[in-house]
Order: sequence, then C-alpha cells, then structure tokens
Amino acid sequence: MELINKSFQSVLPTEVVFGKNIVKEELANKLKSLSIRSVLLVSDAGLKSTGIIDDIVENLTENEIKVVTFTEVNPNPETQAVHKGREIYIHGRCEAVVAVGGGSSIDAGKAISVSTVNEGDINNYGRGKRSIAGPIPPLFMIPTTAGTGSEVTNVAVISDPERNKKFVLASPYLYPTCAFIDPILTYSLPQKFIAATGMDALVHSIESYVNNRAQPISDALALEAIKMLRRNLPVSYADPSNEDAKAQVLLASTIAGLSFSMSGTALVHSMSHPVTAWFGVPHGLANAIILPYVIEFNLIANYEKYAEVAYLFDDSLRQLPSYQAAERLIDCLKEFSRKLNIPKDFSYLTIKVTKESIDNLTIDALNERGTFPNNPRKATKDEVSTLYQLLFPQAK
Repeated sequence: MELINKSFQSVLPTEVVFGKNIVKEELANKLKSLSIRSVLLVSDAGLKSTGIIDDIVENLTENEIKVVTFTEVNPNPETQAVHKGREIYIHGRCEAVVAVGGGSSIDAGKAISVSTVNEGDINNYGRGKRSIAGPIPPLFMIPTTAGTGSEVTNVAVISDPERNKKFVLASPYLYPTCAFIDPILTYSLPQKFIAATGMDALVHSIESYVNNRAQPISDALALEAIKMLRRNLPVSYADPSNEDAKAQVLLASTIAGLSFSMSGTALVHSMSHPVTAWFGVPHGLANAIILPYVIEFNLIANYEKYAEVAYLFDDSLRQLPSYQAAERLIDCLKEFSRKLNIPKDFSYLTIKVTKESIDNLTIDALNERGTFPNNPRKATKDEVSTLYQLLFPQAK
C-alpha cells in the first residue's frame, strides 16, 4: 500500500470491556457511573427463553436500575419493531438502551435509540436520505453471537418488509458507548449459529482488508481477526465445550468490527443484503456462501493482499508467486467452509427463484451505496448478475 498519497481517519470511540462474567460484574457499575437509572433492554424471544435476559434484569434491578424489556426483535429486525421499541422507550422514561443478542438485537437497539430523537418512519433515515440528528441515547451492547461486530460500529441494518429491502442507518452517533464482550454468553450457541456468525466475522475481516478504503490501522486489526478465526472457529464448531476457542472467536468478531468500522465492507455485503431481504437467508450464512465467488472475481484487482490472507490459511503458500497463492485462497476458503457445513451455493433453497429474481437481486446490490463502491474491482451490472446466476443455479 502506497501511504504517502493516502489520507484516512481512525476512530475507536466505543469502550470495549472483555472478560468472563464481565456483564454481571461491570454493567450496573458502568450505567451508574454515567448516572443512568432506567434502561430499555432490547433482545429477542429466543434469547429470553435461555434465562440470560432474566439474569441481566435481576442484576440491574438489584443495583437499583429500572429495566423495561422489549424482546420482540426478529432475525433481520424490521421497521415495525423499531417503532414499537421507540414507544416503549418513551413511555418507560428510559435513559439508555441495552441491547443483548446477535446482530439483529444490537442493530434494533441502535435503531430504536436513533428513533427516539429522529421523528417519523425510521426508513427516512436510511443511508442517502435524511441525516440522523443527535446525540441519541447511550448504547450498551452485549453480543451473544460471534459474528456481527455491530457492537463497535456506527451502522445498523434494518429490514423494510413492505419493500423487500434492507437499509442502513449510518452516523457517528451510532457508535455504542460501551460493548461488553463476555464469552460465557456464547456457550449455549447452537453449532449452525457458531458456523454462520463466525464466517460472518471472517467476511468482515477479509472485506475490510482488501477494499478500497483499507488503511494500515484497519489492516492490522483485520489480519489479527482473520488469524484468530482461522485457528479457533473450526475448534469452536467441532467442540462447543472448548471455552477458550469460543472466547477467541467472540473477541475476533469484535476486532473485525473495529476494522470494518473504519474501512467498511464491499461486494460480498452488497450481494448478501438483497439475498437476506428477498429470501430470508441469515446474513452470516449468505456472506459465507457468497465469499469465494466474490474473491474469485476480485483477485485480479489485488493479488498481493489476497495472497497475504492465503498465507494465514496455509503458510506453505509463501513459496508460490503472490498471484498463485491468491488463487489458492479460494480452495482454502471452500475447504474451511466445508468443515463448517456451509452450503456451496443457494441451490438448497426450496423457494422458487426466477430470472426476475436475479434481476431484482442485481439491482438491489448495485444500489448498496455503503458497500458496492468499496469493492477493489469495479463490477458491472452484467458481472453481478452472472455471480448471482452461479450462486442460484436453480434459477429459471
């Protein structure tokens, strides 16, 4: 990377607190240190059934902090949930948002906080529309999956079911106040979620490292996250009782989030968001499936950086010219995904996929303003359509 003619900013405003049982030990203290006495706790019904939410509520209540709960967040949080959460926040006279769960709960928590200050339909504040006014209520994030990275970023992705679209809220105001990275909260995560969310973190890392906005500080974080995930994600998947592997994967996800909060993501995300919006494929799984296809398309634009990623998967590749090592990365990633039982494409979907579907996906991907322009290789409409056709061989 030529540095002399490059300029960039690196902002890491979120306090990251890592440790076993750190939520129980420090969350109440952190809230009280900021004179916060009433919070809206945002999560989902599935997580509530595990007892994690009850434990947090009990802990905060014992510390004289009022908790209003909103546990109606669905996978791929929707505008309706955001609006309902806003009403509950205002009616409960809350002073901050505590979001507990995966990316859906965390993004919903961010959107609810935005909506308490910015009136009307949250859709109006999607990227490219109205500017988000602030400051917004403080955000305290507690991830229970290892993939989103949203606990340290300034963006949130919300679904608009009426339009079959996803939109992105983006603003410096969305950086959370504090992220509590507690490995204990991932111990009960089912295997398929370990795989999908872990691969999501890997995609964040790789796209952050290779895209056009990459810079030395984001690069350093991305490479460390890739290294940690390559070593520990298969172990975490194969042996869910391995606590250290789970801790490594969870922290790697946060490090990846710190990286792409600076440099962003690229074409994998441009293509995965429409797949989730139209077909309901979980975001992390969609990213994982799309990744090798986009890398194969992108290789010609940055052999050197893709080779550096390849070396982390197979150090013996250093003996090869960089372009050959980069080409081998595709097989490395396919094998890595196979071990995690990630499908090779979307042919497993039982819903009807048509040529019109491919056209809709392509148009939506091209309109991803926050990711599509970052891709190291400029993609045409026909090229994106061709990639989707490879990913959906069943399309008629």
